[in-house]
Amino acid sequence: MQRSRVTLKDALFLCHAKPKDAEQDALWKRLIAGELTAPDTWERAISAASPAEKQATWTRLLTEKKLGDMALLMNLRNLIEAKVDPRLVETEIRRRTWAKILPFRFVSAWRAAPAFAEALNEAMVKAMAGTHQLPGSAILVVDVSSSMDMPLSERSTLSRLDAAGALAVLLREACEHVRVITFSDRVMEVPNVRGLALLELIHRSQPHHSTHLAQALDAVQAWPADWIFVITDEQAHDGIIPSWATQGAYVVNVAPYQPALPTTQKGWTRISGFSERLLDWIEVTKEGA
Repeated sequence: MQRSRVTLKDALFLCHAKPKDAEQDALWKRLIAGELTAPDTWERAISAASPAEKQATWTRLLTEKKLGDMALLMNLRNLIEAKVDPRLVETEIRRRTWAKILPFRFVSAWRAAPAFAEALNEAMVKAMAGTHQLPGSAILVVDVSSSMDMPLSERSTLSRLDAAGALAVLLREACEHVRVITFSDRVMEVPNVRGLALLELIHRSQPHHSTHLAQALDAVQAWPADWIFVITDEQAHDGIIPSWATQGAYVVNVAPYQPALPTTQKGWTRISGFSERLLDWIEVTKEGA
């Protein structure tokens, strides 16, 4: 015997639920009577639109403020393909406060829709306003070797270096005084700029070849540092040297495989896995929670 589909009305009856107030009672009565209308979500609107209607539908969703922050970032390429007025899209990007949207999301949107790079950069910096501050001097050490060009996962369109760059952008905003270097065969200092511009400079700082982390740290060991952040996939040819940071030294592994550097005996704290909640974690652990 073929089972019939269990509906929301069936679930309501099975639970013997009692409404908490008159408004909920009226809602459930409409559900039982089959009088509920589907909400006007962007997913439903776009699914129902024909190819010829896509432009008008996306435009309506934007003008009626029916696209949330994440939905807008995820659909920038679709807006371009539907030939939505780019001035409307840029205005919408700049209008928003972008609270709780992490830098990695803007990097992904930038890769998908480089035409909106300037507006996305402004939004990215705005989203990081009020980031936890790390007082003192900091050194950001970013791995740009060839293995960092590999994708984050089988399904990801972004690379490990994109993830590392997003973290560098976040840490640059959090640190009071910061210097940024990249390492591969050489050690290169990157201009201290903000947002997507920093990520682009990290990418283009030097050829992506071998991984000489100890050499890079040796080169900057004379620099004063309260904080040191190494963002890498831990495939260094020459290992790592002891930390000289006075407040904290961290190796952040953005790759999916097991750690490879012997950090625990040299004053480093390893963070395995990519997370933009790094600053929250540092704040909590520094407070001894």
